[in-house]
Amino acid sequence: MTPIDKLVEQAAADDAVAGIHQGTQVLESHLGKRPEWNTEEHHEHAKTVETLNQRPFLDDLRAQLEGEDERIAQAGEPPSFLLWKIVIAAFVEIVGSTVIMTNAGFEVPMNIVGGIALAIAIFALVSLTNKARDYRSYLVIGMLVLVSCAVASLRAHDAVGDDADGHGSEWALGVVALVMTIGPALWAEPALRKLGLLFPHLRRRKRLDRQRAKLQHDIDAAERYSVAHKESQLQWEDQNHRMKAVYDVAYARKRAEIGSTDPTR
Repeated sequence: MTPIDKLVEQAAADDAVAGIHQGTQVLESHLGKRPEWNTEEHHEHAKTVETLNQRPFLDDLRAQLEGEDERIAQAGEPPSFLLWKIVIAAFVEIVGSTVIMTNAGFEVPMNIVGGIALAIAIFALVSLTNKARDYRSYLVIGMLVLVSCAVASLRAHDAVGDDADGHGSEWALGVVALVMTIGPALWAEPALRKLGLLFPHLRRRKRLDRQRAKLQHDIDAAERYSVAHKESQLQWEDQNHRMKAVYDVAYARKRAEIGSTDPTR
């Protein structure tokens, strides 16, 4: 028997001696009032109901996410793969551009800085050419190819001098530099264009997923709060029934001891 049960028994005995039956008041003094769900008096209850009513909006967010996933899948390649393709191409292009700037006579660190700038310029030029299909852009690319090959050839010629075995590699270095600059740009430009088209969908998907996660968290918290409130109601009812029985038994026993029946039941 719990300490509260003993207090209830004592109160029942006192009421029996006094000839009054006030079990409801005694139980209320120990248990308090039954936890009621009231959205007008309790802000937490109103907020919980409002949150739970947003379940249809959660389904709508999931549908929008599925739509964005379908649009992203239409690109044919995962965004992460496109990004890695661009990173690898940019690295190779910067190395090739640095080689060209080194062949042009630039020393460290200007050859690296110039190589990065040249790589950006080549990439932008290739991208602009593929978009505009302008013959002038093709002419610029062609001149860039000739200049890079010529510079590489001259530098190779200075390095080998009159060695006949080295003449075959004069233009080879220029071709290598060309492949390492124009090639990666041509390879990565479609990936960059696809990623650019996917970027609004990726950004919208991230925003929708963030909203979905927050709303899902709020709904889960609201459901836990609602379940906990129902459990507290059931617990109060169980305790109320048990303590009412304790009160009634103690009251009847005390009335029997003093030779009287319960006048109120």
